[in-house]
Amino acid sequence: MGKEIEIQIKFERSGAIFMLFVCTISLLAITGWLFNQPILASLSPQYIPMAPATALIFLGVCGSWFLLKVSPARHWIRILVQAGLAGMLIIVLILALNYFTGLGPDLEQLLYPDPALFGIILTGHMSPLTALGFLLAIPASLLLTIRQPGKRIRTAAAGLSLVVFILSGLNIFGYLY
Repeated sequence: MGKEIEIQIKFERSGAIFMLFVCTISLLAITGWLFNQPILASLSPQYIPMAPATALIFLGVCGSWFLLKVSPARHWIRILVQAGLAGMLIIVLILALNYFTGLGPDLEQLLYPDPALFGIILTGHMSPLTALGFLLAIPASLLLTIRQPGKRIRTAAAGLSLVVFILSGLNIFGYLY
């Protein structure tokens, strides 16, 4: 039993480190957009900057995760996290609907009305693959915020997370290319 607890502690520490990394990158991107310094949103002039909506959603997911880690037993924290995740899911659905159909409000245009060009590519818009990742990751997170998720719920969340992991790998390779 001691070895399993040790492994679980290592996984939790790794998760915290990765979430801190994502939170830091998101804060840098938001700062870059706020102060018109796209280098902070891309970390290199050769990379397309992270879209403001993407940075905000990442920051919201990180914040939800940290809230649950700090106070997992509080019922009102769990409800707050679930409401925040549901709100982020609705935002991503609106962004995806607008991207694929042109219907609905252009939330990205509201966030940052005059994004710069990166060559011929207009920046400031969330990648469709990133949106798909959020459409899978946020429900997985919602499933895990149930008070005591059963084995089937945890398995469904793990399956969604695996798909997000594969999709994220493809996304990273695409950006690096």
